[in-house]
Amino acid sequence: TDVSKSLGIEALLERKPSELSGGQRQRVALGRAMVRQPGVFLMDEPLSNLDAALRTQVRTELVQLQKRLNATFLYVTHDQVEAMTMSDRIAVMMDGRIVQVATPAEIYAAPADIRVARFIGSPPINILPANIGEAGIVGLLGESQNLRTALRAGEKAQVGIRPADVTVAAHTRARGASPSHEGQLLHTENLGNEIILHLTLAGDRQVPFTARLPQREWATIQASGGNPN
Repeated sequence: TDVSKSLGIEALLERKPSELSGGQRQRVALGRAMVRQPGVFLMDEPLSNLDAALRTQVRTELVQLQKRLNATFLYVTHDQVEAMTMSDRIAVMMDGRIVQVATPAEIYAAPADIRVARFIGSPPINILPANIGEAGIVGLLGESQNLRTALRAGEKAQVGIRPADVTVAAHTRARGASPSHEGQLLHTENLGNEIILHLTLAGDRQVPFTARLPQREWATIQASGGNPN
């Protein structure tokens, strides 16, 4: 049939369920739904039992399938990668309530609250306590920064900083006009094309902080012979 052909399962039609792999079972289940020609597909964590490699493959196939069928897919997942890479729009639910509905880009750049900010993004966003001084100047970890806010003096706030938005420099480099803070490098994670830095920020108390930067940028910092700030 056209459905089995589009899913690449023609050779599986005579097999029993016990003879199918996890990925094949997922495709067969999709085929059973597709022959009914529904206008809306509801999928409840369909990739949760697949290994990482197969999950990536089936994820791509589902996106292509949705475009071919031009149907609405309601896809339930606890995996932020699936939500960000597959969705046109995401509804973030927490404690049984929808807290934000937006595109993946909007949710990443402008999360509705701190819970959404922490859920989206890898490594997770850094959250730092802040104090608001006179003229709306933001103080982080006891230091005034080149940041301003509409909040009133004396109010408490939290500042979110994505690891990918951090610029890392050797300690020998002069601090510029951008908000900056000194920190100590604890360890690194080498992911090949990028490096994850785990640091603690100096101040009244040691605050964990994460930065993500391209491999080439990290190599330049190491070549300078300095400790990162």
